[in-house]
Amino acid sequence: MLATKAVQNRCTDASLGLGTRNNGNSGDEEAEAEHYESWGHEWSEDDDEETQRRLRLRGGRGGGGEGGMSRSGENEDEEGGMMMPSPTSNWWRRGGVVYQIAPACFCDSNGDGWGDIMGIVKNMDYIHRLGVSCIYLNPIYESPFYDFGYDITDFGQVNPRFGTKKDVELLCESAHSRGIAVVLDWVPNHTSASHKWFQQSKSSRKNPFRDWYIWADPSPTGGPPNNWIPSFGTAKSSWTFDSGTGQYYMHSFTPEQPDLNWRCQGLVHAMHALMHDWMDLGIDGFRLDAIGFLVKDDQLQDEPINPDWKPGMISTSRLLHTGTENLPQVHDVIKGFRRVVASHGWDKVLMGELWYPIETAISFYGDETEDYITERYDYDECDLPMNMSLVDSVVNPEHVEATIEEYIAGILELKKRSGPKWPTPAPNWTIGCHDRSRIASRVGPNVAAVTMLELTLPGTCFIYNGDELGLQDGDFPDSMIKDPAWLAEPGVYYCRDRGRTPFPWVGNMPQAGFTTGTPWIPLRSDWKTCNAEAQLKDPGSLLNLCINLIHLRRTFPTTFSSATCINIIHPALTPPSKGFIAYTLSSCAESDHISSPESAPATVTQVHQLAVFINLSNDTITASWFPHNPEYNRNHHSFGVELLSTSVPTPATSQDHLPTPPPPHHSPVQKHRHHYSCCINANGTGGTAAIIPGDSNPTATTSSTDSAASYDELCGDHVTLHPHTGTVIACSRGDTPYYDGFIPNAIFPYFGFYLVSVIESKRYVFHKNNKQLREKINTLIHTRAICGEC
Repeated sequence: MLATKAVQNRCTDASLGLGTRNNGNSGDEEAEAEHYESWGHEWSEDDDEETQRRLRLRGGRGGGGEGGMSRSGENEDEEGGMMMPSPTSNWWRRGGVVYQIAPACFCDSNGDGWGDIMGIVKNMDYIHRLGVSCIYLNPIYESPFYDFGYDITDFGQVNPRFGTKKDVELLCESAHSRGIAVVLDWVPNHTSASHKWFQQSKSSRKNPFRDWYIWADPSPTGGPPNNWIPSFGTAKSSWTFDSGTGQYYMHSFTPEQPDLNWRCQGLVHAMHALMHDWMDLGIDGFRLDAIGFLVKDDQLQDEPINPDWKPGMISTSRLLHTGTENLPQVHDVIKGFRRVVASHGWDKVLMGELWYPIETAISFYGDETEDYITERYDYDECDLPMNMSLVDSVVNPEHVEATIEEYIAGILELKKRSGPKWPTPAPNWTIGCHDRSRIASRVGPNVAAVTMLELTLPGTCFIYNGDELGLQDGDFPDSMIKDPAWLAEPGVYYCRDRGRTPFPWVGNMPQAGFTTGTPWIPLRSDWKTCNAEAQLKDPGSLLNLCINLIHLRRTFPTTFSSATCINIIHPALTPPSKGFIAYTLSSCAESDHISSPESAPATVTQVHQLAVFINLSNDTITASWFPHNPEYNRNHHSFGVELLSTSVPTPATSQDHLPTPPPPHHSPVQKHRHHYSCCINANGTGGTAAIIPGDSNPTATTSSTDSAASYDELCGDHVTLHPHTGTVIACSRGDTPYYDGFIPNAIFPYFGFYLVSVIESKRYVFHKNNKQLREKINTLIHTRAICGEC
């Protein structure tokens, strides 16, 4: 039967890949802090001793225990000396963007045909120019690379084809110096069958490593223990027989990837120790792969047949996976990972891969917890349980709006259940990744509009390397495919290799500058025209659209944060269409977001507002939102927004008109009485942008730029978008705390939130002479669902 007995072996032999820590080492330094509680509960006895030690010492009030944050916000080492400043704390709550890098596909630094870690270091300026807050790397560990590195032979070592641990240190230093966090893909569900742990486990039923994997006796008929089937159709059963010991081992994917047994305490301690090692090296967190699979039914019951399955569908969907996915005990395993990561400081992040319905994905934020030492309120599982709901929805535009609404409603429900002390869980969005066809191949002419959609939603966004260029799936012949999932079910399972072609850097060098050798998999044939160099020079390219949108997010961090207010609107559409999405974002930011807070009044308040219109349909659509209303004081609408045509983009001659990407926490507002506006358009495979600083005179009705629209033009009753286009209009206004004016974007009055500036007294600032407006604002404040702490 399924082994559940905990192995008490505390072996630290590095030759078995157990990490470098001595789990049996405990000193007097821990004893003095045993009474400390962390995350609303004491450290768990199930934690490895290193996690216990770090959580006990992780700082009292104002202190920063080992790996924690000091009162000044800098990291301190054990001797009290200052360590390298960490990336912006809690970037995932401030609208940060994660750039996923498949190291094998990014850039080859040594000519062997494989991308590597130094290839990433070499191109860190490009990554910085994108403006992302974090990079996460697909597995870099030792592996035979049967399944793109997700079959690991040593979690503690770097695959030689990617480099060395010293290279990882250099990568962290290079990224951190630019304010970018580095996250590793962690594969806790399984190892390679070549891993030394598994080789030990299969050597004997009495071997100490036996219980580190899932073994079971044959069924009474001599076959597999039950009817479980793998996620890849590489085998008819999730069980493979080992003749040496007369038992079956379980694998959720391929027989070359045996599943680990997370009911075994020895495994838990070993994996946690290895995670500590990587974080000590400079890693800022982990993206947990396939976390829904971590715990299996210990009774080995058969899974029920899926009544909706039909021939031609992927084989794994024949069953309802009640015994192999999303068991309640999975959450306990994730909480353990969270304690490991949290023990290194609050600026570390935990992500989780979740290809599940929205309600299930949201459950992986975990439970509400309180750190009684630091008075920090948070959730005890993933900071970013990855929301994959748009990956498939964008292929069917009529489903996009409902998907977004369902996800936001789930986030708000969790916030409501948690109470006012807890922050809003950080929303996150993924549309492209290494496990699906490229976005451009899935959505065709909608690629720019879909890119704008993702990069204007609140929370954290994930970009897969190459999607910022609009790369399409590789066009090499089927005979070159190595993906085990596709090889098992060609024509049924999508070919993941086609979304993993090398990154094209330039158009005038062999192999697009990816390598000086022969690439491990062919580049797409259009690399001479579709490459990073060409798109950087083209202000209307998809790459520059991404750069402009990401820099917009950094300019208005509170607007895209988990504390923003989002309202999906439903204007009257001509012709009617379900492929038209419109929403508004608004935020109120205090003076710490002003670039020169020392010279500004302490109570200066800034208002950020955005309106987003996305047309994913094949029709030209006119959206009517509200009639002209002269009641609004025109003196308060001098935003100078340029409304560029999305059907005929107006290309800029250069990027000189765009501001330098601001550092975190900075705003382009240079003084407290200033307007700042921009309009970014998505069109087909690219877009245009205009950043327009407005007139500093608060009574002006237009900006000083000739191309800006006046207030009257903005207050028209409709906007027209051509097929496959999008527009985002952003406005910012800073003013003195005594300026008693309601300052909405002209597009917001009827369908946006009426929340505006909040000053020290916590009263809402609005037009004091408009009683009807005042009553409507108060009604909305008390009745509307608000995403965040506004």
